[in-house]
Amino acid sequence: MVLDTGSSNLAVASQKCATCNVSPLYTGNTTSTSVTIQYGDGSINALVTIPVPVVFGGISGSMEFLAITSQNQFFNCNNSNQGIVGFAYPSVSSGIIT
Repeated sequence: MVLDTGSSNLAVASQKCATCNVSPLYTGNTTSTSVTIQYGDGSINALVTIPVPVVFGGISGSMEFLAITSQNQFFNCNNSNQGIVGFAYPSVSSGIIT
């Protein structure tokens, strides 16, 4: 995963992404809500995931993230990263998921 201080989205390559050329790929369920995000020179198209159960520090809940369905110059050749984790403030989030 790429750690990004200029965004606040979490996005991972999905099985629906024929152009991602990375492994492993997210195989879970998604909604039909789509998002397009520009990152510097590259961009992604993604679907919002169905909320996934999470447990952290004894607190349980659920979270949504983005499942990348196509990309343009986001995953470079020989890149082992499968997605991006944004650490910026939610106000700079692209799309509806922060």
